[in-house]
Amino acid sequence: MFFALFGGVWIAIFIVGNVLKNLGLQAWFIPAVMLIVGLLFFPLA
Repeated sequence: MFFALFGGVWIAIFIVGNVLKNLGLQAWFIPAVMLIVGLLFFPLA
C-alpha cells in the first residue's frame, strides 16, 4: 500500500512540476513538492 502512495506522490510531483513550468511559475515548484509530501504524511498526525 505504501508503495502505491509513494508512486502517486511521484506522479503528482511530475504533473504539478509540468503545470507550474508551463505557467511560468517555476519558483513555486519546491513549495508545491513540500505541500504534496506533507499531505502524504498528514493522515499519520
